[in-house]
Amino acid sequence: MAARKVVEWIKALGIQVLNVAGPSEKTCPGVGGQTFSILTSVFAELKAASANRSVLPERSKAGDLKTQPLPWWLGLRLSTLQRLGASILPALLVTTLTVLILVYVGTKFFGLRIEAGRVYLASPSPDLGAHATVDATAGFQNSGIHLIKGQKVILSPEGRVHTAMDHAANLARAVKGIIVQKTVGKIFAPDIRARYPMPELDESAVFYRDWTGPGGEYVSSDILSDCTLRKDLGWGALLAVVLPMQASAREDPYEVLKGSGLSATDLIPVPSETKIETNRDGWLTFIINEAVLSPLSPSDDSRIYYDTLKKTAETLTGDPRHRIPLESIPLIWFADNNGAFRVYVRFDAS
Repeated sequence: MAARKVVEWIKALGIQVLNVAGPSEKTCPGVGGQTFSILTSVFAELKAASANRSVLPERSKAGDLKTQPLPWWLGLRLSTLQRLGASILPALLVTTLTVLILVYVGTKFFGLRIEAGRVYLASPSPDLGAHATVDATAGFQNSGIHLIKGQKVILSPEGRVHTAMDHAANLARAVKGIIVQKTVGKIFAPDIRARYPMPELDESAVFYRDWTGPGGEYVSSDILSDCTLRKDLGWGALLAVVLPMQASAREDPYEVLKGSGLSATDLIPVPSETKIETNRDGWLTFIINEAVLSPLSPSDDSRIYYDTLKKTAETLTGDPRHRIPLESIPLIWFADNNGAFRVYVRFDAS
């Protein structure tokens, strides 16, 4: 009955293109099937009418009605789209579900992982190809590389640092006078000889510390020998550790270690190419071996010096040019450093 009324309506108005719209299947369950059934009957009746010279009315230019056969493909559109949807959607869902299952199984049981946009199965790629810069003036420095417990990496350091900037400056001033006054076979102008006299090697001209590589420099210190992070290693030695959190380069190193459940003995020396295996998940982090003044230090001298500076800082309230920021005390000796190390980090495939 409904199909007949639709056919009569189409013929009466001379409709050439029919737009079918209505509520969705979600809001009106069963409407899709009903619509399909009605339209199938409509198209079948129109097609049969066309074969029997039944025609769809169309208005001519003069306003009279003329006949136009129904296009043969009109009755195929809806059914074709439904058949395509019925075949493609299930296949797409099955494919997506299969891929998700394979990724989960590969990750869970076979070591599948994605690193730097590449997919690896089982052991990671030996070529991480990352570089980290370790500045001599900062505390703990995050490399930006997150490691998983049991992962092995190779650290290859290069570069140099100086842990006493005044020594470097004093040496530079001294060598100019030595060159100008003692170079055999070269006569400098009188104004240059006057500008750079032979240095007086007294108590103020101290320059016994040198630039050092990642292995550090084993020299004595007049008041700070007991205050380094690792007393068994040289000044400026490169140290590595895997921290469970991202540390700030301004924080007290001992406070960072305590918050991570670690101590200075967990700092790994990296004097040259070094292989390490991580015993926790965390961030690969670096620092150089330098004196740290902290109330959390195991060194008596370190704690005493910290308290002394803290008490002095509290009295420096009159002149704004003189102040000792409390948060700067732990890393106060790092400010006297210069230089940096560059560390090449790659996975150990062995």
